[in-house]
Amino acid sequence: MNPIDKLDKVAEKARADEARAARGLNASRERHEASSAQLDQLQRFKAEYEARLAQVAAGGISPRQLEDYRRFLANLNRAITTQDGEVARSSAELQQQREVMARQRQRSNGLEDYLARRRLEASQAEERRAQRVADDQHASQAAAPGEHDGEP
Repeated sequence: MNPIDKLDKVAEKARADEARAARGLNASRERHEASSAQLDQLQRFKAEYEARLAQVAAGGISPRQLEDYRRFLANLNRAITTQDGEVARSSAELQQQREVMARQRQRSNGLEDYLARRRLEASQAEERRAQRVADDQHASQAAAPGEHDGEP
């Protein structure tokens, strides 16, 4: 196996690693978007619930109902806090996946560039070799005793 073929294998692995990193980045992005959407939904629900509480309280509310509303809001606030932590975690994971993807892309591109240079160098070396062979053949034909001189 020649060195360029070996480099092809390395570049192929780098492309596969880059593709895997891209899939990881997409999955991380989807998890973050879902987590953020869930947080937004909880926050909207809380705002609606607080508005409903204000409406009910304006018309008069029993102490027991008020306590039920407050308990539910406390549970909702805990859920929001938990979900906010999940959004922060998924955001950090997303950033980490972006960095992994950037490193993999840089590695893959670097290998591709190096491989292209090596292929060009090999092609140029082959052209020089072919030119030397052609020059040697031409020189040997020119140095051969004249078969066209009319000598017997």
